[in-house]
Amino acid sequence: MSLHFLFSFFFSFSLSSFLSLFLSSFLFLSLSPFLSFSLAFLSFFLSPSFPFFLSYFLSLLSFSPLTFFSHLSFLSFFLSFFLSFFLLSFIFFLSPFFLCLSLLFFLLPFLLSFFSIFFLSPSLSSLHILVRGGTFVIKFFTMFEPNSISLIYLLVKFFEKVNVFKPATSKQGNSEVYIVCLNYRGLDVCPNPDMLNSLQKLIFSDACIPDCLWDMSSIPASFFELHLHCCRLFTGWQEAVIKNNLRLYPCTVGRKKKLDLLRHYCCNEYLSRYPCQKIPVSNRLANPQNLFIQSDDFLALNFQTKHEGTFTERMDYFSLAWKDKLKHFDLDEYKPLETSIPPTLIKTQSPPPRSNSQLKMLFEKPFSIIQSSRLCCIKLLDVLNIVLENTNCTAYLEQQQQNLWVCLSNTIRSLFELNKTAAPLHSLVCCLPDDWNFLKELHIKELNISQVDSPETLPSQPFTLFVNATSSLDCLGKGEIKDKRRLLSKITFALQNLKPKDDLIILFHPLMTRFTAGLILLANDCFKKLQFFASPGGLSLRQLLVFSGFLSCPANIAKHLQTINDWYEAPKQSPLQLDILEVVSSENLNDDITFFNTVMERNGNLMKSFLYSVLSLEKKRLTQIFIVKQVFIYNKVIVKTGNYLILKSSIF
Repeated sequence: MSLHFLFSFFFSFSLSSFLSLFLSSFLFLSLSPFLSFSLAFLSFFLSPSFPFFLSYFLSLLSFSPLTFFSHLSFLSFFLSFFLSFFLLSFIFFLSPFFLCLSLLFFLLPFLLSFFSIFFLSPSLSSLHILVRGGTFVIKFFTMFEPNSISLIYLLVKFFEKVNVFKPATSKQGNSEVYIVCLNYRGLDVCPNPDMLNSLQKLIFSDACIPDCLWDMSSIPASFFELHLHCCRLFTGWQEAVIKNNLRLYPCTVGRKKKLDLLRHYCCNEYLSRYPCQKIPVSNRLANPQNLFIQSDDFLALNFQTKHEGTFTERMDYFSLAWKDKLKHFDLDEYKPLETSIPPTLIKTQSPPPRSNSQLKMLFEKPFSIIQSSRLCCIKLLDVLNIVLENTNCTAYLEQQQQNLWVCLSNTIRSLFELNKTAAPLHSLVCCLPDDWNFLKELHIKELNISQVDSPETLPSQPFTLFVNATSSLDCLGKGEIKDKRRLLSKITFALQNLKPKDDLIILFHPLMTRFTAGLILLANDCFKKLQFFASPGGLSLRQLLVFSGFLSCPANIAKHLQTINDWYEAPKQSPLQLDILEVVSSENLNDDITFFNTVMERNGNLMKSFLYSVLSLEKKRLTQIFIVKQVFIYNKVIVKTGNYLILKSSIF
């Protein structure tokens, strides 16, 4: 480190001297002798070397008109310039080298210890987790160090077969390999059981892990020979790839064009010989997105997403125009499932009451758009956000608003007809003042609708309470976040004032947030049955939640809902903007497998129906624009009359 500081010290003085020398000589050449003298005098005290002093002294003597001194000044200037340049270059390249070298020697023990822990910890964990016959896979980037050799030898002791494998999808120019260990033998075969306990204690301590876990003399020579052969094999392949990359790197423009033509020719030839097409959704043996419909088990497969295409193709996709992106959407993938029986949750027995530990609020920073959700397919949600960003869905809603109103009216009317054979909804329908006008506009003459101004005016006989928890039709994608407090107040009012055997109908958006799904889960605890009905029309992204047979509202749930309402109504003292992310613990929400899977299936069908409708309209709109452009182009006629050319054009 002393050598580095010495170079840095000398570097600073040499730099100042060089700059002063350059400025003084430049000003001398510019016929400014006074400034040149001042800077040269300053450089005299800053210069640490004799050649600089000589140059400055000669520059002082350059006041003389003698040509001899002028030549000496120029000669000294260039001599000092080259000397300074050599010193600056030497110090510039050498001082970072010494700095990096010292840091490397200082950090080397810590880096080796970190990598030892990084590879040793999962290996030891696998030895304690696996059962006999199990398989273990670990990724390595080098196998030359003593810790890598000893770790592989450890795995050889515990597994019947250890393979070193490099997948075809792995980059050929790097050292990435996978150690695949097959048929675990168990801890009983360990030659020294105390060694595993010692290594386990060493991992959780602050001590450095030794480079080698075994005495090298105890490792058989046959293992070293096989290990060396494996390393040479993969190293040879890697070197060949790197040499080939270096050979192909200086690619001229002509050669690149030739390669592009050859690549396109090969692609076209392959597609002409083997007409590959994407398998339609209807012909697939299994659709991973719908597996949870056929099972009551909670499947982690629902949350897994798989990238399609190469990384370059995915990056190019984001830069495409909307009309080009639209070509990549297959409408068959977004056809909603047609089921005659709506998703239904029926309680065969009274559920155990929820504990206060399950009724807790989680506060987070508020968000304005849903970009990720565990209650729906992530791929569908990404496509939904892309479509909402690139299309004018509000215009489509305005065009089909009347049709949407008719579809919603027919759906509500069918609710009472559908349930006549089973447990029918009560024909007396009550609604709050802000829902009265909305329900009247639907023109459902078959229903006996009455307005309720306060809880005291609720009828004594059983009735069905209808609430509209949506504020408008055009808040697509953001309606659930915008209307969450509206849903909270409606559910709180219903659970506090309904009587046993009363029914409840809620018009709301998809349940893709833990807040709204938690509210519906709490409401479901208070009713005997819950049914999900989609609002037909596709473009509405709304659904009807029908609760039948009110049981009772537990005191802790009523108090919890009132606490949430009080928090929203109270003035906020904290400068941080916070919002309630969940009203029921996420663990408790996931534990109710039937409710979780039903909500997820309902959200998927709602989004598919919406995407299918919007994408169909967009494809139709862009097709019409393309046809109009083609008609305009093909109807341009050039007529030659004498010496004149007449251009005629007609759009239609």
